[in-house]
Amino acid sequence: MAVEVKSMFDALRLLGWDVRPESDPAWTWPLARYANRVPGDYLDFLRSFAGCLRSDSRAWFLSRDHFSRSSGTSPYSWNQWEIDSLEAAGGDPEREREIRAFWNSTLPIALGIDGGYSYLGICLSDQRVVFGREPEYERSTEVSASFDEFARAIGRRQVPPAAGGFLRSSMMSS
Repeated sequence: MAVEVKSMFDALRLLGWDVRPESDPAWTWPLARYANRVPGDYLDFLRSFAGCLRSDSRAWFLSRDHFSRSSGTSPYSWNQWEIDSLEAAGGDPEREREIRAFWNSTLPIALGIDGGYSYLGICLSDQRVVFGREPEYERSTEVSASFDEFARAIGRRQVPPAAGGFLRSSMMSS
């Protein structure tokens, strides 16, 4: 995965993203609710950077600090859209169960606030990368079959349309 990460970071930089590489191979996953279900290639990616922020600061990949709850610079929690959905459920127990079930099986990996709130996530049941946005975050669109495929596509500057706007695809081919 190291080669794909470098290519992915190079492509993101061409799109104006600020990537701060910082390797931490000893970092361990802190969230029990996702334990043993997070894809290894995504963990390798997560261990390879300290920050990855779009130039307009309106989209970012969640970092180790976000998941470790030590990121004091972001006003948004790593699971902010889940929190927002639960608040919007208005105390409806069935809707809250649906929301929790979705977010227990979908790991957000990037958040965006450009033209509304959005995210990229990994469906932990089948490893697909998905894109979702408000008002119903839980209605997502497949971006790629896996994180590895997603990283390789970005590295080749071939991002599926479902993620293009999130990444500022005008400089990339679809």
